[in-house]
Amino acid sequence: MIRINLLSTKRKKKQYQVYTFLIQAGVILGLTVLVVGFLTVHFIGKVSDLKDEKAKKEKRLEDLKAKIKEVENYEKDNESYKEKTQVIEQLK
Repeated sequence: MIRINLLSTKRKKKQYQVYTFLIQAGVILGLTVLVVGFLTVHFIGKVSDLKDEKAKKEKRLEDLKAKIKEVENYEKDNESYKEKTQVIEQLK
């Protein structure tokens, strides 16, 4: 006698598909986290370098402003000296 089973049975392929999907999603998520982490570290380093460069340039600017002030004072003193020497020459 031949037996025929007419009841539907659940197939286990669906479970494997779910696990495969979860594994793929986990790998994609992991790679995304790695890329975002790498980019974050890269840009934080870049910002830090730019802040250091800005601080150096601000210090250089202050030094140059001080030198400009010295030159202006020297020019004023030089003009004053020339005026005084002219007055002395006139008095002679």
